[in-house]
Parts: sequence; C-alpha cells; structure tokens
Amino acid sequence: MIERKTGRLNWVIISGLLLCLIVSACNGTSPAGQTPAAAATETSLVETATDLPAATETPRPEKVVLMTAGMDEVTQNNLSTTLADLGSKNGLLYEERTDFQAADIGSDWQVVVLYASDATLPEALAATPETQFIVYSDQDLTPSSNINVIRLRRDKQAFLAGYLSTLITSDWRTAGLFAPDGSGDTEEQAFINGGQYFCGICNPYYAPLVRFPLSARISGNADSSVWQGELDTLLGNIIYTAYVSPGAESPALLDTLAQKDLILVGSGNPPDALRNRWAASVMLDVAAPLEEIWPDVLAGQGGVSLETPVMLANINEEFLTPGKQRLVDNVLEELDGGWIHPLDIPE
Repeated sequence: MIERKTGRLNWVIISGLLLCLIVSACNGTSPAGQTPAAAATETSLVETATDLPAATETPRPEKVVLMTAGMDEVTQNNLSTTLADLGSKNGLLYEERTDFQAADIGSDWQVVVLYASDATLPEALAATPETQFIVYSDQDLTPSSNINVIRLRRDKQAFLAGYLSTLITSDWRTAGLFAPDGSGDTEEQAFINGGQYFCGICNPYYAPLVRFPLSARISGNADSSVWQGELDTLLGNIIYTAYVSPGAESPALLDTLAQKDLILVGSGNPPDALRNRWAASVMLDVAAPLEEIWPDVLAGQGGVSLETPVMLANINEEFLTPGKQRLVDNVLEELDGGWIHPLDIPE
C-alpha cells in the first residue's frame, strides 16, 4: 500500500516537471533568461542608430543703425521715427548710436544713416562695401556705390523763414538769429534775401530807421551772458518778430524772446508755454527723401543724391492767416522748382 502511494507521488512530480518544461518552451525563454524577441530588439536598435546633425548657428537679423552725432533734436526725432517704421516693415532691427568706428560695423549692419560730420565715414565706406550708407549733409558730397547723399538745404529753409517772418510783421521789423560759426553765413544771407524778396527795400515808416530784416549771431550752446549783448542791439532797433535757426535755438533764448512779447518763427517744435507766441515752424523734411530712396538702398543700389524739401508746421493762424499761408506756399513751390535761388540777391 505504501509503495503504491509512493509511485503515484513520483508520477505527479514527474508530470509537473514535464509541464513546466513545455510552458517554458512555449514562452521562448532562453537558457540565459532572455527571450529571443528581446535579444532581437536590442540588436535592431544598435544597427539603426545614426549620428545627430551638428548644431548650426542661427544668423543674426540685419539692422539699420542711426548715428546721432551732429544731429539737432528735431532731425534726430524725425529720423528715429521714420527709420524704426521702415525697418520694422522690412524685418530689420533698429539701433541708435552716438558714434562708431569702422571696426564696429558688423555683417548684420545693412544700412547706416548719419551726418557727414562723422570723421570715420571715409574709412567705414572703404572697409564695408556691402553696407549702404545714407548721409545727410549741408555740403556737396559725391555719391558712390555704397553711399547715398541727402543734401540739407538750410539755405532754402532760411530763405522761406525770412520771407514768412517779413510777411507777418508790421513795418517789416523782423530779425533772424544764427550760429556764430561759418555754418551760419549761408543761412544769414538767405534769410535776408527771403525778407527782401517780399518787401524789396524794407525801410520802416517809423524810427529807428534801419533796413530790415536784421540778423545776429547767437550760439544756442552759449550762456545767456554771451549772447545778451547781441540781442539787446536787435531789440534796440525795435523788432516785432524773430526767427531762431537750428544753430541758435535754446530754451533760454526762446524764453527771453517770448518775454519781450515778440512773435516767434522757429525751426523746430515750440515749447508748450510759447505756443501762443509761435507763428510757424519752417522745417526741413528729412523723412521724404529717405522714404523715396529706401527700396533702392535695401536692394544694395547706392549712388543716389536727393535734397530735403522745406515744409511748414505748427502754424498759428492768428499770425499766419490762410491768405498769407497761400503766399508762402507759392514761394515754397518756386523754391522746390528751382525758380528761386536763395543766395541770389533780389533785384
């Protein structure tokens, strides 16, 4: 009886072992404990692995750079607004700098705008032939393959200011204030010619009897003690209107003139406190020629030469009435058309 039970037990154990072997074979277990599928997968991964591509440097976006050295506040503000707008429309970054060296110009500098007074210009032109330069200048410059010249017509500006100032002034009693250095020579003569273009021999009816318009040299950067004597001489001849050129303008001078109850004609935007005494601003339109040549400049085509038109702004019709403004517009049209030469002495 005991032997039969033992035999059955052995049979059960043997049957169990055989069953385990069969299950293991169905699951594909290898002797090392890995399945063939897993081993195959690992082999496939090793075979298909490839090297990642090398990282490439993202190119810097191109930009337009405004050099502000030598610019008056009005010109700088107008150019800054215009260039930022033109740049954004063409995918260019906008940057301002006070000065630069030729070595500072990077490959991403597509357009540089500046005044010709910058001494680094000749070197920069030679060192960076792929960069287009736009130069505002009151001197004659020769355009070339990568330089475009916009001539600042200060003479036209002063001529129109002289005409306008005399037109709105009783008894012709007007005067212009200009920079004391050589840059004021042309403007001063053009201003006088503009006044005399309107009134001819501008002798007043009442004393003191001097021939108008008058002029004086005053630096906007100088202390009031320096120019006060010049101003006192003008006021001694009894003037009613004063034109202040860009080289002479300063807050202290404008305030002094307004305190004398003079009518003011300027070349920039008037302070809010002086608007009731401000007849008009005679300004150079620096934006119009820039917008005109912009497509060619972006295309890398240089060698263009244009002039800045003259325009009126901040008009106070209490002084410059619509009828008088039409007369000024007619003279402006003749200036732009080349019919009037600002430095020719009127006959």
